[in-house]
Amino acid sequence: MCRVLALLLCPLLCAAGCFSLQREVRTQRITVTSEPAGARVSAREGPGFRILGPAPLQVDRPYAVTVKRFRHANWLWLLPGIAGTAAGGYFAGQGDAEASLSAGVFAGLSAVGLIIALVVDIVGEVKSGQVVGSVPTPLELWAQLPGYVAHQVVSLPVPGERVHLALAPPAMPAQPIARPAPVPTPVPPMPAPPPGPIRRVKKGTIIAVFDVEDAAGRLKDKELSQLTEYLATKLTEAGFRVVPRNQLRARLVEEKKEGFKKCYDETCQLELGKAVAAQKSLATKLLQVGESCAVSATLYDLKTETTERAASARTNCSVNALMDGMEKIAGQLGGR
Repeated sequence: MCRVLALLLCPLLCAAGCFSLQREVRTQRITVTSEPAGARVSAREGPGFRILGPAPLQVDRPYAVTVKRFRHANWLWLLPGIAGTAAGGYFAGQGDAEASLSAGVFAGLSAVGLIIALVVDIVGEVKSGQVVGSVPTPLELWAQLPGYVAHQVVSLPVPGERVHLALAPPAMPAQPIARPAPVPTPVPPMPAPPPGPIRRVKKGTIIAVFDVEDAAGRLKDKELSQLTEYLATKLTEAGFRVVPRNQLRARLVEEKKEGFKKCYDETCQLELGKAVAAQKSLATKLLQVGESCAVSATLYDLKTETTERAASARTNCSVNALMDGMEKIAGQLGGR
């Protein structure tokens, strides 16, 4: 009886432990297209971006999956069934009738166990390599054309192995920053400019406004960022088109291939302004002499790489007064 139970347990044990789960890394080839076609596509790699080339293009990306694998050692479970069937068949023809009957039953049960184990092993080999799960892997893509940009994050593996990037003009800045009421503070009057025609910058010009450089070292990064946003907003109200700051950051990270750094020198601003399809770039600096402060701004023509015009405003060093200075700068550049 014990032998019979052992033979019947063989296929059950075979079915219970015939598979193992394994982690595998696979590669998917993705076709990236853009609308309009020909956009330059970049992909995030670590802290920066790597330029892939113009769309349409194909890119290979790895991702991890969980795979069910068949244990090939389970074929050894066929040996007890083969041995039992052979032994039972041999002894069935020996001895008295009762012993022959027992041996025949034993041979029949062994044959049943052998067939079950064989079916389990064949099915296991067929289903080996079946994917039972995957680890989502993000893929961040950027596409750029002069005056157009697209950004999309997908998870690998990508269904259909295709990613389509629809480009659109960059969004304009949001609503103006709420400006607190200025505190009345006496400010020395600015000397009157000499009479003459005011040179106006053509409305609708695309301007890349870079972060205000605090040469005096008075303000925090958050305050400088707000002053820059306020200056960009006032320029937009004056009729100019301003490149969004997040687009400047993304492009600078792509070019530097490392974390975002401030771009204050003239060469960096000229190259970055051209890269985001701007026509002009604006460099603004905060100065302090004694108890007074001054805001100076220089507008560069990116086509000729020359200074087109400048503006300045003298003020006290409070944040409220500096915001008034930014408004004066935007008014001077707009011809008001």
